Amino acid sequence: MSEYAHMDASFKQYEFTQGMNLQEQVPFDAQALLDEIQANSTINEKQGFVQNLPQTTIEQQLQDYITKPEF
Repeated sequence: MSEYAHMDASFKQYEFTQGMNLQEQVPFDAQALLDEIQANSTINEKQGFVQNLPQTTIEQQLQDYITKPEF
């Protein structure tokens, strides 16, 4: 047997770093967004439709959330 016969090629050493709490680092007030949508939309649960979503508000809040992280 060669001197390398007992080496495991799949063995690797890794360094793990502590994860972050995304909710703390990048808070998102989903309830405020939902309230905004409900206040400015036409919602008909009986017929199952929603009209006049505040698209600009939704897009702006999502864009703010995307650009908020400063890691």
